[in-house]
Amino acid sequence: MKQNAALEMFRYLKEHLIQLAKDKNDKIFESDVTLQITRSLNKDVWNCEEEVKQLLSKTESRSVMISCIIDHVVINYSQNAQSLYIGFFIADKIAYEYGIEYKLDTFIKSEKRIRGFSFSKEGILYGHSTPHIKPKEFKPLPMNFVAKGTKHWPCTMKDLFSVHTYSGLFESVVYFIMLFFGETNPLWKDLAKDYTEQSAYSAIPLSVINESHSRRELIAKYYGEDKAFKRNNKEPIGYGIFLARVSRIVKPEELQKLFGFNPEYIFIGRAKNDLVKPLAQYIYDALPENEKIKNPYIQNSIEDAITMSNNKRQLIPISFTSAKKIREWHNNIIPVGTYATTEKMKIKKDSKFKNLKLPKDCVRLTTTRQMVIEGNFQHNCVATYISKVNKDECSIWSQRKSDGTRNTIEIGIEHGKYCIIQMCAFANQEPLQEDLEKVQKAIDKCNSNRRNKECLRKSA
Repeated sequence: MKQNAALEMFRYLKEHLIQLAKDKNDKIFESDVTLQITRSLNKDVWNCEEEVKQLLSKTESRSVMISCIIDHVVINYSQNAQSLYIGFFIADKIAYEYGIEYKLDTFIKSEKRIRGFSFSKEGILYGHSTPHIKPKEFKPLPMNFVAKGTKHWPCTMKDLFSVHTYSGLFESVVYFIMLFFGETNPLWKDLAKDYTEQSAYSAIPLSVINESHSRRELIAKYYGEDKAFKRNNKEPIGYGIFLARVSRIVKPEELQKLFGFNPEYIFIGRAKNDLVKPLAQYIYDALPENEKIKNPYIQNSIEDAITMSNNKRQLIPISFTSAKKIREWHNNIIPVGTYATTEKMKIKKDSKFKNLKLPKDCVRLTTTRQMVIEGNFQHNCVATYISKVNKDECSIWSQRKSDGTRNTIEIGIEHGKYCIIQMCAFANQEPLQEDLEKVQKAIDKCNSNRRNKECLRKSA
């Protein structure tokens, strides 16, 4: 370990980030103990000072605000604490205003901190929760990492791998942090490559990573020798993490079919339900194309079946050639009319779905009793969605038609808009086209509502 690892990292980050920032036309402020980099998705915002002066002159104003998405990195080295502090900020406004001596100054407005790190001289990286602060651009500032009420913890792989933004500025900092660690442990260079390719990841402590020298050794140390394979060293770390975790819930004779499967960019922790989406994607991808076309909601049925299997501690089969077989598996896990739960349904007061309005014959299900009754009446597993509703991941509705039949509807949010995730008639059959179009029309109207757009934008 270096004599002062924090100072060495600071010098390393300055050396690599400054040139990168110049190439990206970012704003840079640097000193002996500080590096600040600001990146806007609109590059013209840095070159409009003359236009701003003309506008202020015409309007006889002293300031003007420009809306634009901004990423801001502050890296401070504390000589007293011999520690390095790194803060990631986002903002949506830049203010130009005349200050002392009528000089035009630039400020970042509406700024909030989304991630904080510190690195000690002993070489330990910590994550921090800190108060939001609004630093002025291009001026060194205290980072308030140790203010009253803040928390810190030794970092895990999740703290680094989960950093992803549109501009790529924060990713660059994380990438070079990993390469710095790679100066003494080559495994970090492999992980840096995996990070840039958006590999799946877990909450593996950095201390365990530092004790390992290859991906396979890392898997073996954290998950057990029996969960590691020779192929781990030839694939992104996410492949190995997925295999190690999924080996506990799939049938042993089918595990080998998952070799080489890419679970995509997702967190895979200790919870079995972290595996639902990637495993459902594998089963869905393996279906014949004509089965997917004829059964547009079959992927939702797969996810439901996996979740229910996990809850009942049943091993999961992964080889299916038809949607019919998947439905049989799904319906056999929990026989109709037998589902019971102690989980209480509690919808958030600030739910993203609070402004959603569906046709008058649609009722939003808001209690555990309503969910269980709906599931029994419709011969479906909607009651298993209580945890998703509590997390505000979806909203469940029941369309109750005048002829006594129903459609159970799951509404979610994709690409900043309300959408139908699935809509099923009795026993998960397809709904009538006129019913589907009626609900879709109401959702389209909600999506065009300005108030809803603002609510969805803030929740994104």
